[in-house]
Amino acid sequence: MDRLQKVAYLANVLSIAAADGRLAPEEDMALRAIIRELRADESIVRQAQGVVSRGKYSPMLAGGRRDRMKNVEDMVLVAFADGKLEDVERGPIEKLTSALDLAQADMDLLVKRARGRLVRLQRRERSHRPPPIPAGSSPRKQEPRSGPSHVFDSPGPAAAAQPARAEQAPAQAPAQASVPGAAPATPVPSPAKAATPAAPVPASARAERLETPGTEQTGPPRPVEEKSVPVSPAQQKPGYTPPAEGIAVAFRCAPSALPPAARTALAAAAESGTFAVGRAVWHFAQWPQARRREAGHMALAIAGLSTKRVYLDGKERAWNELFGFCACARDRARAAAPAAYCYGARSRAFNVWGCRMLNMPWTHDAEWFACGLFLSEESFALDKTAIRARLEQASDAARMCPHLSHEHLDAAVDELPEQVTAWYRWQFRETAPGSPGAEKRTVRRYIHGCSVTMDIVVNGISPVMPDEGYDLIRRAARRAGRPVPALEDEG
Repeated sequence: MDRLQKVAYLANVLSIAAADGRLAPEEDMALRAIIRELRADESIVRQAQGVVSRGKYSPMLAGGRRDRMKNVEDMVLVAFADGKLEDVERGPIEKLTSALDLAQADMDLLVKRARGRLVRLQRRERSHRPPPIPAGSSPRKQEPRSGPSHVFDSPGPAAAAQPARAEQAPAQAPAQASVPGAAPATPVPSPAKAATPAAPVPASARAERLETPGTEQTGPPRPVEEKSVPVSPAQQKPGYTPPAEGIAVAFRCAPSALPPAARTALAAAAESGTFAVGRAVWHFAQWPQARRREAGHMALAIAGLSTKRVYLDGKERAWNELFGFCACARDRARAAAPAAYCYGARSRAFNVWGCRMLNMPWTHDAEWFACGLFLSEESFALDKTAIRARLEQASDAARMCPHLSHEHLDAAVDELPEQVTAWYRWQFRETAPGSPGAEKRTVRRYIHGCSVTMDIVVNGISPVMPDEGYDLIRRAARRAGRPVPALEDEG
């Protein structure tokens, strides 16, 4: 499974753990085992938590048939971990089994496997417990553990940069698992406040894009890494505290050197002002989440400044994590047809979403065309829920872009066909043998005027020509109430 499929897989499991509003120690044990088997890193876990925490979660199909069966087994494992199956836990499992059309015999086998795994996990957990300390003996001083005490925890940058200081610190109690909608069974006193770890930068902001002179650029330009001058905590932002909710931007600039576009953005912000850090003058502006596009305009206005910071819901985030679209927006401004540039018209970056940075093009080899199930030998049903999840994760780096229309994204997904047939405008999406969801098909092709029958391995459907994509863009624009872009202007 690729990264997005792992996010969907893990979100299905986390929805069971969060269904009853609490996290039992047995469920925590099962979750850690599942995450190890899935080989999911911390960023995948956090993304899955974010998908579940939005509320009204509906299970998604992840991977091939075997992966989906395993997903149901893991959901049953977490549901039975605390010794009882609640009605709220039964609902998501039944939805996924209904989508897979599992027979009762298959479901009985999955339940039997899950119970056997649970017994083995409990046995292994008991065998790893330390023996009791004999009466009258002094307990040995416990050495601090290296690495996170829980799969959902992550060591702060201060601990990683200063290992000597970590050896002198007393051992801390392991943190309780953080699952959306679930409260810890026993509150644990929080230790001394440590430095907050910076959120991971999206892959789109870290990816190296090597361009050859004279060749066409097929994706978004690489965001320029912004360097900021560190400010000591004792000097940092006296008299200013970022809002607990919403977006805030702070930057250092002399009032006489303030760019005109930044002055306009400061005046239009929900709240703005200045403060001093030593002799330097800092400006700040903040907006609620509903006005995040205005924050994107501010980011473009101060893109040339070296010292700036951004906060989301009161926590500092990496600049390129929220504003990694600035380099792409500058290229858009220089394009002959800016609206057509976002759609990547007449190029390998052509997409129906209106954003190059999503990396979900309308091409025959695009991975998102494998989201769905084969209904027959030639018919394929697109899984719009899985496609929405991919878009949600892919749009993280461009969510603040003032040119990205979330209304158009929703309308484009709604305008996708529910079911397509490999004929005329659509063809099978070929893949390598052994890929998730791979199936064999026999097709007839014409090579140099000769009819040839061959066997291929497929896992989805893909368009033959971009014409269907252009029609979909027009329908989605009308559905969202937006002007239809003149895509033929972009060569």
